[in-house]
Amino acid sequence: MMETNNNRVKSYWKIILEFSEQNVRFLMWWFLLPGLFLLVPAEIITVLRLDWFYNYFGWLFGLALMGSSTLLFIDIGYWIGFNVQAYFHIKHLASDEKSVLLGYTANNTQTQTLRIDSGTVATLLEMRILRMASNVTYNYGPFDIRGEYIIKPWVHKYLEKHPDLLKSGVIVEEALPVN
Repeated sequence: MMETNNNRVKSYWKIILEFSEQNVRFLMWWFLLPGLFLLVPAEIITVLRLDWFYNYFGWLFGLALMGSSTLLFIDIGYWIGFNVQAYFHIKHLASDEKSVLLGYTANNTQTQTLRIDSGTVATLLEMRILRMASNVTYNYGPFDIRGEYIIKPWVHKYLEKHPDLLKSGVIVEEALPVN
């Protein structure tokens, strides 16, 4: 009986660890909220009669707060790094990237239906200039599969303020088959 309980606990921890590997932000908040318990005034802890709990487990909450704070700062660093990278990439766009982005600014739209196998779209996705609207795709032929892509709002505003960045781009109107 004891062996099966240990296996069950190990399987629960395995599920939690697999989930947390995919969702680092979940893990960050999981540790941040108990860590904030350390910031509660002593009078409130006394009124709630949690003195023994605070004294016994306080060091664990401190570790949780330090770990989650570290994850938070790493996450903020990645976010800043990706946005700075996208900003510098916008300054040096290739002609095909200019053509794709010109479709957003010339039509004053936030979404476009683009081919999912396009290398240009893949580059703009990787630079976090575009993002997929959903996983829904449209089949226009055996080798013509398209998806909807959204331009980031700050990129759209920046390109409207600086239209000279898209000066050599050409709006490509791809003919879609009529059903």
